[in-house]
Amino acid sequence: MQKINPITSDDFTWSQDLGINQHIYTIKSQGDHIIAGGQSLSAAKINQKDGAIVWKQSSNSFRTTEVILQDKTVKTGGQYNNYTWQVFDQKGNLGSQLPKSATDIYGLKGVQIGNNFWDIYSTTPNGIFANYFEFTLNKNHRQKIHNTTANLNPLAIAADKANKILYIAGWVGLEQHEVQLYKINLDAKNPRLKPLPNGLITSSNLVDGDQLVIKDMIWDHAEKKLVFTGDAHNYNSNPPTHDAGIIGSHNGQNKMTIKNYKFNGFIGDGSAETYTTILDLSDKYYLSAGSDSVSANYITNGFIQLVKKSDLSIKEKERLTFLMLMKI
Repeated sequence: MQKINPITSDDFTWSQDLGINQHIYTIKSQGDHIIAGGQSLSAAKINQKDGAIVWKQSSNSFRTTEVILQDKTVKTGGQYNNYTWQVFDQKGNLGSQLPKSATDIYGLKGVQIGNNFWDIYSTTPNGIFANYFEFTLNKNHRQKIHNTTANLNPLAIAADKANKILYIAGWVGLEQHEVQLYKINLDAKNPRLKPLPNGLITSSNLVDGDQLVIKDMIWDHAEKKLVFTGDAHNYNSNPPTHDAGIIGSHNGQNKMTIKNYKFNGFIGDGSAETYTTILDLSDKYYLSAGSDSVSANYITNGFIQLVKKSDLSIKEKERLTFLMLMKI
């Protein structure tokens, strides 16, 4: 594993506004550049040293939620748009776009394993008035699973690449206050979507109408476990009683560990408070990042924090008021 060296506040000297209504949903590091995607933005390539935009491609997508980087291409996936994946060369030229198979796509995620590109999403024949979801798994853009009964709305994926296992976290149906973990054996002749034993992620005092979201998930090969992060928000009690960041793990068999860390800010403000991402930093620590409101006025600070692998406890936290970038 390559060493990750955080850019400190003294190193960070630029910011970049990518345009009106172009919210950023994902960033990836690629050598000396950053690839960003988001709302009304297919992708933008930004020089990491000075923040200059190398190229930018807008789109008619509602949002780009996934960026897959390869040596010669940048592949982006989006929701509520007229494509499933767009492929750009390193100069930003559009090489191909693959039409999607349904009116609405939910939870579009992808992963490259060797020479094979796997992607998942759910669709609904009822558009935005969905009452159930049909799940699809593709291998190199050819359908391997189309499950019409799973009712799964995907949120995050992780891959055990050595054993060709894909893990998925998602909501079941319309309720959003708990998340189920699944796995797919990609080496199987007929891959199947299987719920993990003891694989239900919950948080205290949440009921239908509240929300628990898993934002990111990785497979730690050395520890042989899934590690996930997200947030849980109670909206129904008066006053609201629960806003927490979630860090958890599952060993892929039957053991689940979940830690809730209460946010500092005003309970109930929801989207301003989140644990967004988790990275495998070293043999002892993960690195997590997110944001936390500090008052009822929606003043929000970003943070990074070390998470101890042995018990998922937060070792250190540094709160920042700007974007923290990572050098890989």
